[in-house]
Amino acid sequence: MFRLSLYLHIMGAIIAFGPSFTFPILGRYMAREPQHRNFTLRAIETIHLRMMFPVALTMLVSGAGLIYFGQVDLAQPWLIASLVIYFLALGVGLFLQGPAMSRLIEISSRPMPVGPGAATAIAPELKRELHGLRLRTQVGRNILALSLFTIAALMIWRPGGTV
Repeated sequence: MFRLSLYLHIMGAIIAFGPSFTFPILGRYMAREPQHRNFTLRAIETIHLRMMFPVALTMLVSGAGLIYFGQVDLAQPWLIASLVIYFLALGVGLFLQGPAMSRLIEISSRPMPVGPGAATAIAPELKRELHGLRLRTQVGRNILALSLFTIAALMIWRPGGTV
């Protein structure tokens, strides 16, 4: 059962977090082709809500299987740190990324000027809001990536714990 829990945990991590590394590439395409911005944002949000987030939640179950079948002491510093970072990352995804993405989708659903001089046709307050939303999603994405790499390092090297 330990190997099954390990398999499910690793596959869950790949499915839950792998797609997020494509989002910056899609962001560059949105900047080059603004007419596809709304579709791309909706696709990213759908992938996040219907695949990434639910699978990330299943990692609690597979992780519990690893702890139980691997007879891991719950008081291990690396495990406590990993769980804290995991829950913080879920919070960032839900309360920082989610609302920012929803607002970007709402804004991109409106007809936006395109072509030469389009940037000057957008109201200054909307430009500021868009800049803030993009910044929030970029910072959130970086926090989530750092969280993922940190949790993986903690689980592989288990600092302060027993092997």
